[in-house]
Amino acid sequence: MFRFLILSVALAWANAAPADILREIFHWKSDKPMPDGRIVGGHNADIEDIPWQVSFQTRSGFHFCGGSIKDSTHIITAAHCCDGQSASNLRVRAGSNRKDQGGTTSNVASIRMHGSYNP
Repeated sequence: MFRFLILSVALAWANAAPADILREIFHWKSDKPMPDGRIVGGHNADIEDIPWQVSFQTRSGFHFCGGSIKDSTHIITAAHCCDGQSASNLRVRAGSNRKDQGGTTSNVASIRMHGSYNP
């Protein structure tokens, strides 16, 4: 089980299976995975439809995790994405469908891990 830096859970989903929750959130109608197999139960989306989605990257531009914009200075991602990372080696790309161009890149100023995270 992953522990997240910040997690919000709707009480209505307390007894739902994770796949059912994802299907409801992303309106996925098929039981088949994406053709490339990277996201099970996912589907293609445009950044204009999910503008809070970001790409966590090394400063050299290597994408390794996704995240969500919380506010103008905070990004939320899975704790395992930041485990062992140094803020000075990371950046975030927001506002682009592509991990290698477009949108805006910002350097990461600091990392705050959830106190209960245990790899």
